[in-house]
Amino acid sequence: MNDHSTPSSITVKRLLLAETGTYNPQYRRPWETNVQGYTLDALANSLDQTRRFTPSLLAGVANQVIAPSATPESAIGIVGGWGERRLRFMMEVEIRQRLSGSMAVVIVLGYTDHPGIIIHTQSIDPRMEFYINSIVQVRHTVENTPFGNQIYTNVAENAHVLVDSSYIDTYTPNKMHRMRPEDVYASMELNHVTGLGDVHDTRTVLSSVPVASRRGNNIAADYAAKLLDTYKTASMENEFGVQQEQDVYEQARGYAQETAVALNPFFSAMQKVRDGQMSNFFVFQDLLRLDPNVEQRTTVATQGNTSAAGPGNGSMHFANAGLSQDWGGSDRLTQVATILSQSVPALMMDLTLTQLVFTTTNRRVLTGAMTGNNPLDPSSRVSTMIANAEGFSSQDLGPYVQNFIVRLEHMILNDISDRNGIDFYIEMRADLIGETWIRISLDGGPMIDYVTPSFADALLVPVITNNHQLSSTLSQDFEQIFHHLTDHHGMPGSPAGDRPKFGVI
Repeated sequence: MNDHSTPSSITVKRLLLAETGTYNPQYRRPWETNVQGYTLDALANSLDQTRRFTPSLLAGVANQVIAPSATPESAIGIVGGWGERRLRFMMEVEIRQRLSGSMAVVIVLGYTDHPGIIIHTQSIDPRMEFYINSIVQVRHTVENTPFGNQIYTNVAENAHVLVDSSYIDTYTPNKMHRMRPEDVYASMELNHVTGLGDVHDTRTVLSSVPVASRRGNNIAADYAAKLLDTYKTASMENEFGVQQEQDVYEQARGYAQETAVALNPFFSAMQKVRDGQMSNFFVFQDLLRLDPNVEQRTTVATQGNTSAAGPGNGSMHFANAGLSQDWGGSDRLTQVATILSQSVPALMMDLTLTQLVFTTTNRRVLTGAMTGNNPLDPSSRVSTMIANAEGFSSQDLGPYVQNFIVRLEHMILNDISDRNGIDFYIEMRADLIGETWIRISLDGGPMIDYVTPSFADALLVPVITNNHQLSSTLSQDFEQIFHHLTDHHGMPGSPAGDRPKFGVI
């Protein structure tokens, strides 16, 4: 490890442990593409005369091209099983760099293998395993204003941590394949290499070594925009067509590359504690080696000292397996609930929000909702009311909540309602440290409840599949999208008649 990245001090500022409920079986629903003439034309029309491809431009269109599979691919396991209780955790780590003197705050979220707490003494099992679900690097900046110094909080890194715990080596059967944008480009490169026969690209295989996947990859508009915009950037550098097409894909792959987990200051520090082992889990004893005072900064909440609550309440509550809708359905309602369970937390984390309770509908105006007087989006036809909000920042969350509403209505609800053509009513309690409760009705149907363990949602991301053919098809379909955009109007944003090709000439 480079000395320049070695922290001079690392302090666990706080560790929150809370007992979980039990959950229905969870299922994998990877991204699937729908590339047909009308969807390609809709996409091209949405991007006409634009200089950058952003998620907002693809809102209401992206879902026609890409969505989580309507039919679940396979059941997903968790250590100990979904029917067993465990602890979920949020850990705030402060890291100061030796040479630069800079400070980083890393929020580590995840779960344990069992509820390893002795209630009477509040002592923690030193061998209890902590599994990292996601990491958030938070940046605090101080600005001098006429009203005094103001502290602003921004998210510098926001990613799931992905591993395949069953992976042994390249001969492991039923290998898991990644479909993050950089992995899609790797598959595209391989598609243009001839004479190799039937091969599997090990660059896209998920192994026991953890990799990052930004939470935006769980939002259809964000995922598609990342692929299209990085391809466009790489294409512009090939204005005269001197590169081969696979070279353009390689360049685009570099632009789409995720931050390496090894560069995260908490992971690099824990790697040193664990004698060089890079992993997505550690035991409490490792944490004590990292910071011997961590127990004094640990708060434990168990079912004995908290109350139950429903999705409309801001207080802590627990799920029980069998009391909500099964996630294994192949219906549109379950697919929409899946989209909400993955995309809403992604929006929240980008805005430093950790918990939201809200109701949203296009049926009527909700009392207290912002419709009609939302200064950020006065044209919205959707009514959204926030009942409770919490976040990493101690400052006023109002601007973050307003921004969330705009993104929710524009980027997510536009997609699931087919641009407001489908009637919906949604109540949602999203807790990134705990559970997400969704109560949803579509097209005037009954309200149905879904519950998902947000503390382990890295297991459920749509950028993982055990079907190699699916990942190959997705890369081929996005190639077709690139070529259709070229044929439709060249490089979007260029003046008519003076547009270079959108790709390789």
